[in-house]
Amino acid sequence: ATALGASEGGSRPVCDAGHLPRARQVGASGTLVEPRCYVALGIAGAPQHLQGIAKCERVVAVNADPHCDMIKRADLAIIGDIQALMPALERLAKGVRGDA
Repeated sequence: ATALGASEGGSRPVCDAGHLPRARQVGASGTLVEPRCYVALGIAGAPQHLQGIAKCERVVAVNADPHCDMIKRADLAIIGDIQALMPALERLAKGVRGDA
């Protein structure tokens, strides 16, 4: 999120585990968001989470499961392990913003 100049949000399991505060939970039981672009990293796409992003203009999803609901919702999908892809995605984001 920092590399993109974006706000952080997370799924219920991420917030339940204490990785993000509950106020950052995206979904029907959290916050409904309407960004121009929503980047879902490793989010499978539970129905409640998809409800939370229903009004997003564009969705970019990275997930190892090509059949998960978030990939089906995505305007741009990257199939792969987010842990392996994150360093390259972060470098790319920093390069686009001119932070590299």
